[in-house]
Amino acid sequence: MLHKVGSLLRLGRLAGFLGLLAGAARAQAPAAAAPDSLAAIARQLRHHGQQALVEKLYGHLDRPAYAARETMWLKLYAVDG
Repeated sequence: MLHKVGSLLRLGRLAGFLGLLAGAARAQAPAAAAPDSLAAIARQLRHHGQQALVEKLYGHLDRPAYAARETMWLKLYAVDG
């Protein structure tokens, strides 16, 4: 299960890095080349989104509300697809 959560974190970091990369390409590239490079990145991200399984993280708690200093019991599930 921890492997799945780590995988989610890596995907989040990858998405953040690609966002920074797209911003850097937009800032450094000439105006005529920027739409082509951004379109290519967008196309690659759409293709990846269609091919990759969506990972979901669910959490279950033992009660709806807690008072201060109460023990919280929880269970987390990481699910592919």
